[in-house]
Amino acid sequence: MLLSILATWRLTSLLTYEEGPAAIFTTARAISRRYNGPLDCFWCASVWAAGLIALLAGGRRGWLVRLLGLSAGAIVVDAAMTKVNSP
Repeated sequence: MLLSILATWRLTSLLTYEEGPAAIFTTARAISRRYNGPLDCFWCASVWAAGLIALLAGGRRGWLVRLLGLSAGAIVVDAAMTKVNSP
């Protein structure tokens, strides 16, 4: 479960914060702004990333609970990282 939380946090960080090769994540965020910007918000993007990780890591059984847990875990990790990196 911890590995899945970290994978969700990393994927969400890529989608929301980083530029990526050939500015692919920047472009994805620009496209998402047409749909109220779900990739501009870490909390929103973590739900989408958690859905992907939940399906890949655990199959269909209990996917909703896993999705919510992974999203919450990624948000906690992000808050901890923000606190560590702030002056």
